[in-house]
Amino acid sequence: MSSLATALLIMVIAILVAVYVFERVTSPIIDTADAARRLAEGDLQAQITTNTRIHETRQLVETFNDMALNLDQSFQELHKQITYDSLTHLYSRVGFIDTLEHHACTDGTLYVIGLNNFKRINLTHGHHIGDKVLNRVANRLNRLLDSCEILGRVAADEFALMRCKDATEYDFQLMASRLQQAFKTPIPVEQHRIRVDISIGIVRSCPTTEMEQWLRKGSIALSLAQKEKIAVNFYQEQMSTEHQRKDEMRDHIRRGIANNEFVPYYQPIVDLDTDRIVGAEALARWHSSYLGLVSPIEFIPIAEDSGLINEIGRQILFGACRDGMRGIQQGL
Repeated sequence: MSSLATALLIMVIAILVAVYVFERVTSPIIDTADAARRLAEGDLQAQITTNTRIHETRQLVETFNDMALNLDQSFQELHKQITYDSLTHLYSRVGFIDTLEHHACTDGTLYVIGLNNFKRINLTHGHHIGDKVLNRVANRLNRLLDSCEILGRVAADEFALMRCKDATEYDFQLMASRLQQAFKTPIPVEQHRIRVDISIGIVRSCPTTEMEQWLRKGSIALSLAQKEKIAVNFYQEQMSTEHQRKDEMRDHIRRGIANNEFVPYYQPIVDLDTDRIVGAEALARWHSSYLGLVSPIEFIPIAEDSGLINEIGRQILFGACRDGMRGIQQGL
């Protein structure tokens, strides 16, 4: 009997020790593993609470909690950097899009505001002045906002303002007028008074709820406004088709330059007094391997806008020199 009692006592003690070990050692480890799993799944608030007295286990739990807290803080800081523009403290392009899509604000009017002379401001006064101008511009735009409007800096010299409500033609014109009026007076920066000229691209409706598409269309309308030197331009669907066509033509031009597809055609220069040919004018013609013969009326304006016209001119000059040398060698 005494042996049985001893065995039972040992068994009870073993169970108590096992329970103690589980609660003090194993349970915190299991909790840590569970918190690590939740952290890996994106739960940055995962924390462990324990009152274990075992130094090593407590140290493990505290180290994990510190790591989780630091990770959460780093994520919040990264999210802030992505969401807000560090210069103007407005929404960045990503933050602007996310905010509007989160609030389902995809049925309103988008105004994309571009600074027409910002490049000249940077070249004339330096980038540090340019940065201060951007800050002043952001402040002036901010003062125009009401509760249903969201503002962001969506490109280096472009801002976007979304009005999350229906608007009439009068409302469009009124807001465009207010935006222009905000920059009638020069912006004081240090000892300078800098005049800022703006153009506005307006998107009144868009079949998609993707704000990236709204911004793309607003930028197209703005780009055309700046090119045509007009203050306000309303987006129309055919603009996207034309914009895409020009993008494709620009790519073809680049390939044509790389393949030496631009050649000179010669128009004779006649002396009206003698009716003799006294020279020739070299004209640019393009035999595209993909498009065939392309009219200069079509490719020259796009090449000029894209900064590719000098490369084409260089090919025409080399071709004319080559033809001239060949003519001399043939005794022409």
